Formats: sequence, C-alpha cells, structure tokens
Amino acid sequence: TQEAVALLRRASDITPGDSRLLNNLGNALRSQGDAPGAIEAYRSAVASDARYVNGLYNLAALLHDQGALDESEICYRRVIALEPADVGAWMELGLVLLDQGRGDDALACFERAVALRPGDAVCHYNLGNALNAVGRPDDALAAFRRAVAISPDYAEAHHNLGAALRNAGDREGAESAFREALRHRPDYAMARVSLAALCEQREDYAGAEALLREALAADAEGRTRLLLALGRVLLAQARDQEALEALKQALQVDANDPEARLAVANLLLTTEHLAHQAADIAEQVLVEHPDHTGAQAVLSRAYLASQRTSAAVAACRDAIAKNGNVADLHCNLGLALRQEGDVRGAIEAFREAIRVEPTFAEAHSNLGLAYQDAGAIDRALECFREALRLDPALSIAWLNMSQARRFDDADLPEIARIESLLDQGDIPAVNRINLHFALGKMLDDCKRYEEAFEHYRKGNAAKRRLVRFDADYYRAWVARIREVFTAAFFAERAGLGEPSERPVFVVGMARSGTTLVEQILASHPAVFGAGELTGISEILVELEGSAGAAYPGFVPALDEAAIREAARRYLDALRSVDADAPRVTDKMPTNFFHLGFIALMFPGARIIHCRRDAMDTCLSNFVQLFREGHYYAYDLGDIAAYYRGYEQIMAHWREVLPIPMYEIQYEALVEEQERISRELIDYMGLEWDARCLDFHRSDRAVRTASNWQVRQPIYRGARKRWKHYAKQLTQLESDLECVDGD
Repeated sequence: TQEAVALLRRASDITPGDSRLLNNLGNALRSQGDAPGAIEAYRSAVASDARYVNGLYNLAALLHDQGALDESEICYRRVIALEPADVGAWMELGLVLLDQGRGDDALACFERAVALRPGDAVCHYNLGNALNAVGRPDDALAAFRRAVAISPDYAEAHHNLGAALRNAGDREGAESAFREALRHRPDYAMARVSLAALCEQREDYAGAEALLREALAADAEGRTRLLLALGRVLLAQARDQEALEALKQALQVDANDPEARLAVANLLLTTEHLAHQAADIAEQVLVEHPDHTGAQAVLSRAYLASQRTSAAVAACRDAIAKNGNVADLHCNLGLALRQEGDVRGAIEAFREAIRVEPTFAEAHSNLGLAYQDAGAIDRALECFREALRLDPALSIAWLNMSQARRFDDADLPEIARIESLLDQGDIPAVNRINLHFALGKMLDDCKRYEEAFEHYRKGNAAKRRLVRFDADYYRAWVARIREVFTAAFFAERAGLGEPSERPVFVVGMARSGTTLVEQILASHPAVFGAGELTGISEILVELEGSAGAAYPGFVPALDEAAIREAARRYLDALRSVDADAPRVTDKMPTNFFHLGFIALMFPGARIIHCRRDAMDTCLSNFVQLFREGHYYAYDLGDIAAYYRGYEQIMAHWREVLPIPMYEIQYEALVEEQERISRELIDYMGLEWDARCLDFHRSDRAVRTASNWQVRQPIYRGARKRWKHYAKQLTQLESDLECVDGD
C-alpha cells in the first residue's frame, strides 16, 4: 500500500543503507506495480551489502520479468558465487539462459540443480525443457517421466510429458498425460489447448471445440490462448463468422497487448481470404507502436497474402529504413519483390536476410526459390539443402526441394525422413500441407502412385479447410460476364480503346502450358516475357472501388475516357517491366475471365488460349500447391465446377470477341513443336527466329510452378498422366464428361 511505502521510505531515511529496509521497500513498490522504483530500491539494497542474497535474488527476478536478461544473469551468478549449493539460483539462472536462447548453458545449470537435489520434481521438469531446447527429445521425455514419478500431482510436468509423447508419435500416451494434467489442475488452459490440438489432428473438430468451450464457460485461466485455439478450430470448419467473433473476444481480453493482437493476426493469415483483417490489426498496432518490428513483418505478410504486392514492398522498405537488422523484414521484401517479378532484387533481399541472420533457414529456402526462377537450379538445390541442414523439419524447404528435380528410389531415405516428420503429431496445418504435397510429388516421381495420391488427398483436404471457394457464386459470376459482354456490346463500343499492339495475353487454365508457350515466345528477340502480371486485376479492383459495383457490372457504364485511361495505365505498367520490346507477354492464366475488358481496351491486342487434355489439366491443378489464389484447386468437385465455368466462358469468347484469338493445344505443341511455334510467331506478326525452338536455353526468369520444367526440352511424359490415377479419378472423369456434353 501507499502507507507501507511511505513508512519504509521514512525508515530508510532514518537508517540509510539498511539493506533489509531497502529490500522491503522494493517488495512494496513491486506489489504496487512500480517496477522501476522497485529495481532502484533493490539496487540500493545490494549496493549497501554486496553479500545480501535476498536483495540479489529479488533484483535478478524483477530484471528477468522486465526483459533485462543480461543483468539478471549477472545477479544470479553473484548469488551462486555466494551460495554455490543454492538450487533455486541454479534453476532461475537456467531459465534466464533459456530465454536468451543459450540452451546448452541452461542445460548445465539444470543438471547442476538435479545433482544438488535429485528428488526435486521441478528440477527434472526444467531439465526436460532444456533438453528439448538443445534437440534431445528422448532425454527430455525421460526427465519429464522422472518429474511426474517424484510428484504425481505436478500438472505442468504431466502436460510437458504429453507434449513429448505426442512429438514421439505416441498420441494415445499424450492424450492420457494431458488428461492427467487436467485431473490435477482443472483450470489448466494449456492442457485443454493441447487436447484440442490432438482432436484437430484426427479431424475431430467437434471434440476440440467442446473442450475449448467447456474451459471458456468455466472461466479457466489463459482465456486468450483458449479463444485463439477456438478461432483456429472454427476456421478449420469454415465457420468464419464464429471464428472472427472468438478472435474479437481474444482481442478484448488483451486489448493493450500488441503481442496478443499480432497472435490473432497471424492466425488470420493461415486463412488467406482473411488477410485483409490481419493487415488491419497490424496497421493499428503500428499506429500505437510505430517501431514494432513484429507488426511490420505481419503487415508485409498480410499485404502479400491479399495480393497487395506494391504495398508489401513499400511496407518492407519503410520498416527496413527504420531497422535494417531484422532478417524477417528482408525476407518478406524478397518475397514481395519475387511476386512482382523482380528476381534479381529478391535474391539481393534474401541474401541480406541471411547476412543479418546466417542460420535463418527459411531465408535460405526462399533464396533457393529465387535462384530456381532465374534458372540456376543447382544453386537452388544447394540453398534448399542448407535450409534443411539448419532446420530438418522446415516443411517449405522440403516442398521446394520436391519441385526442383525428379526423384527416384535412391531418394527413399529422404522420403522416409518426411514421413517421420508427419508422424510427429502436433505440427501446424500449413506445415502438414507442405509435407503431404512434397511426398506426393516425390512418390509420383518414383511411380508409387497410390501412395502419392493418398498424400495429395490429405494435403488438399487440409488446404481446402483454409480457403473458400463458393461454386454457386462462381457459376453466377461466369453467367454475369457472359450477359454483359455480348456481340452487341462490342459493336456499340468499337474503336474506343488504345490501338497498341504491344500487349500479348496468354490465358487458359492453370497448368495448361501457358508457361511453356510464353517461354517459346520470349525466346524471340522481339518479345519480352513479363510472366504473370497482376495489372488487369488491379485496374479492375480500382474501377470497382470508384464505381461502387462489382465486375463486370460497372463495365457498360465506362466511357471512352475511362477505357483509354485504364489502357494507358496498363501500358505504363508494361513499360516499367520492359521499355523496348515490340511485344510483351502477360501470362496471367486467369485473364481468360477478363478477355472482354481486354478487347475493349486493346482492339489490337493478341490473345493466345492454351488448352490441354481436361483430365490432365484438372489433375495437374489438384497435385499443385499454389503459392496464392486458385482456391478451387483443393477439391476435385470444385475443380470440375471451375473447369465447367472456364469452358463456358471460352466458348462465349469464341462467339463474341471482336479480335482474333489463337488457340493452341498443348498435346499438339508437344508433338509438333516447330510447326506450332512457327504459327505462334506468325500470329504475333513477327519474322520466324530459330531460337524459339531452343526455349529451354533461355536465361530469363520464370516465376511459376513450371519454372523447372521449362528449363528442359519438351517433355512428352506428362500426356495422359491422369491414367496413373484413373481409379481415384472416376468421379472427376464423370463430371468432365458432363462438361464435354454441354
């Protein structure tokens, strides 16, 4: 109380230098929440008596609480110098060292504590945590077993025993340990969260939800953690509004804690379509804490996830200008630059991230991706291997490695390593998805098709829970596009756009050969291959905002000035990627939705439509884990619905587009490369150049899922690939027969 503080201050004035009075004053100030005042009092106490152990203890503990780890360590070491057999000091020092990331030093402290007091359960518990930190899980498991044997009612030890069993693949033992923790401490939130996570792993979302709601109803401790876990479970069930309500409550519990708010933002980022809400949270944290590097990193990732690439680049550059020693920020800048197509800039950013933090495994993996874009496959593989050396469980590195080369039976040990990672139990959904897709690709290469499909099935099912595709909305949207862009619509607006012949649009289903076609075209000296540009979509989003109506509803109201302005903006974007080439290709496949708007803007544009066997196309989408978008691709029924809409809209364009469209069949290109390539170049209005036949020798950057394949000569093995999975694709085949019959 204030009165106690006043009395202690007066007593200290009467008896200056009394270390015990000063220590008691520190205790009183600490109980009032005055940490700086308490630290000052404790400092005075130990200054008066350098051998005063209680004062050193209290000062060390409060410094630890306040994050002053180096000074806290010094104080605990002073205690140990005075009292070498003080078990508590050894344990507290170990905890400080763990927080500093010095696992080996912490382990030595806990081993000393156990030697001094072998019958103390807390000593064994802390020893187990340190053993985990230094990568000795089997020894950690043994330490937790000793802790609960010594103290059977030690809830935290039962919980960590459960976590160790879960990581060892013993889910039944883990569940038993978590329940034992709850039996001894019914309000233990972490044990309920861990039990709920086990339910999630076996897709028992109802069980997970019941556990979490029961704890919340009982007003258990750790409410924020419980609400975050509930939000995750609800998102996995596509119950977005309920999830957002749970996360809103989590924000209210810790309204002033930026870390709690960023935890909510990070959870939202696991579900891509909620990235805008994650950005809103990070932006608000930065208003209140402008230099919060964690918020800056979350904001840039949120911008990336919501396709606001330019904003992501700007956010990263702004944050780096304030603090250039945060590897995460350089890594996010690299991701944003790569998404913009600036592969050289991305490589520089990833290298800078590694310079700042040499052991940053994910930065090494991302650097490998950028090298793969640039065609430096061997360097890419070196980066992926280094990432996995630093972090053998880094799922994205395994996925990237799987996509960068072909595998065979000699690689079975690597496949077994990934399978063992999946057996570890409680790993995040995103990591599990990456590992399933990596295994699917590797096993497909090894011709173990049934096993491969099972991993693809599991990976897709998990990914489908994180994205949203509404087939009914999609069908209505496709119908609306067909209603707006009619032959009469184009006749009434003939000649409104820009006459430029620079733009060349390569469209089609994803995985239909668009990358191969662009690589052939870009091998011609008069063509620049710009890759997948987002310019058309960005223009349409801005027009939607200004019109207050969704695409395509606002298009009929656009006048000539608006159409020409949109066209000029797009041409400016082309000039920013290449100023000189007579033709620039934009191979964003989904521009097939926007061909009507494109024809309106550019009556002289060229449109190349890539087609591929329907079954091969749909399978290729199903087995590809896309970096962003393509939400239809994670369920075979959704893929069939999407393909139906694609076929309908392309049939419509054939009837009404006022400009000629060149259609190319992938299988024909594979069989008759030179004939089709010559036709393509002729359609482009260019003279033939033999370099188009050696497209795989081009050193241009390619930032798509096909970047490895287009570095090889034309490969015929992908035709009728679906027949390897015919047994699993009977329903898809039936659905696509219906499409063919429309």
